Amino acid sequence: MLPKIQKIQGVFRVHWKLAILVILILFAGRAVINVYGRYQDSLANLASAEKELTTMENKKTALEKTTEKLKTEQGIEEAIRQKYQVAKNDERLIVIIDAQQKKSTETTAKRTGWWQTIVEFFSGD
Repeated sequence: MLPKIQKIQGVFRVHWKLAILVILILFAGRAVINVYGRYQDSLANLASAEKELTTMENKKTALEKTTEKLKTEQGIEEAIRQKYQVAKNDERLIVIIDAQQKKSTETTAKRTGWWQTIVEFFSGD
């Protein structure tokens, strides 16, 4: 009878050892999955940061070009003209009107209402 009890106790010990081993494997597997998830997030963040870096480098290049242009007299004059819409004393403004655009303004000028026609008649214009 004693060997039977020892056999049962031996099997019982093996089951506990297996259960503990399975639990440890589950915890280790969960940790591995968490680390892999963080790794994937890091790769996505790296791609986003590289894209942002490229954008910032392009902006930096554009700003450097603008800065270099503003260091010249011509660049300063151009910037002032664009920003404030100014002209030199001896400059004149030329407006070029398309033939098609001219026709459309003529037709709108001819289309006046009957009330406008009466007002123009009495005003003498």
